[in-house]
Amino acid sequence: MNIRYKRPFVLIEVLISIALLALCAFPLISEPLFSQRIMHRKFFELELEREAEKIYYEILKTPLVFSEIPKKGAKNTKTSSLEISIDGLGKKTYKTLSSIYHCAKEEHTSNFYKIHLEVCFIEDNDKDHPFKYKFEFVGKKVAKKTPDPHGEEKNPHQENEGTSSSIQTLRQSE
Repeated sequence: MNIRYKRPFVLIEVLISIALLALCAFPLISEPLFSQRIMHRKFFELELEREAEKIYYEILKTPLVFSEIPKKGAKNTKTSSLEISIDGLGKKTYKTLSSIYHCAKEEHTSNFYKIHLEVCFIEDNDKDHPFKYKFEFVGKKVAKKTPDPHGEEKNPHQENEGTSSSIQTLRQSE
């Protein structure tokens, strides 16, 4: 009697075929996961940009006194904490650093000044990659008006050149 045995699959052949299938499927699976991580990061970056613009517009709304705006290089950093929550993506906490300064030289005689605002967000668990935003705007130095005892307002620069003045922010027309 002549018996032929069929050769069964060997375990090593099965493992090789599974490895080849996984190798072919990896690019199909990894791309959506990678783009989801990027999208997640971009959503938070967009929220940070919105928060930086909110800080900028709050500064534009408040009256600025030119003598209180330091020159570049002076330490004038304000620190606060910010928590951003996006539905489905979670919460992140950032340390917010903002500084405002001007670069006018001592011999600058114009009433117009370029004022700089820098806003930096540092994530609590990722201090190596801060998000930085810079804003520049032109301010016009205007004299503070002081009330006259007779009810009329006077310009202090007519009487006293040494008084402090405030900044009137100028914006581009929309």
